[in-house]
Amino acid sequence: MARSQFQLRIIGANVSPETVAAGDLAEIISDFEKAIVGVANARQIEIENEPAVSLVALAKSSNLLTISVLQSHEPVASSLASAVADDNYDEVPYTAQEALHQLSNRLASRAWGVEFVEKPELNIKHALISQEKPVPAPRLKTIRGTTTIYGSCIRVGGVTPRAQIKLLSGESLYIDVEKPLACELATKLYDDVALEGDATWLMDPVQLQEFSAKRLKPFQKTDTTVAFRELADAAEDVWDEIDAAEYARRVRYGAGA
Repeated sequence: MARSQFQLRIIGANVSPETVAAGDLAEIISDFEKAIVGVANARQIEIENEPAVSLVALAKSSNLLTISVLQSHEPVASSLASAVADDNYDEVPYTAQEALHQLSNRLASRAWGVEFVEKPELNIKHALISQEKPVPAPRLKTIRGTTTIYGSCIRVGGVTPRAQIKLLSGESLYIDVEKPLACELATKLYDDVALEGDATWLMDPVQLQEFSAKRLKPFQKTDTTVAFRELADAAEDVWDEIDAAEYARRVRYGAGA
């Protein structure tokens, strides 16, 4: 598969291949690869069976690294360079910014920095990560709204009523419920249920963070893809980057399927 090249420069006092340990170099490249993959996954860009990032050249007595990425990842590298250059990470997925933040901390501990060498033909801006210009830790992005949870009621009861709902993904959700709702759920043990309530969703990775059940609804099997499209509609443009069918597949079969 076609690949493209651009350069990163490690900066700092007496930085050269002779003074940078192989392990340190591998960690820098690994952090950068995690950032590339994080953006690619969020955009549903295929990685194929090739390395997302590889080191193809390191000149003797030079601190300049020539990096190779899949051609389909050119916009990913460009967007990361722009985020660093503009110090604006609003469009960078959580996992990608976490990788850049880890890289930033790793460099700071050695009083080093890394800069993207400008390459106009790939739309890569000059950008610098250093002690003076670190990458901040990512903020958890969440949305709140009314949603319906589908699953099987496995257990309900207790002095402070609590229910265990086995979700379609196979995971169990444990929720506090009011006594009247607990009594209704008690009649539905081991049955499929639909619980409506207020939910908080973590955006990246997409997962349910909190759920407060309000009422039982008539159970009606709903296609998982449709359910996530409805959730995306409720969240307006927040989930425009999420492919409902792909996310439904990952929930049901796991991220590696």
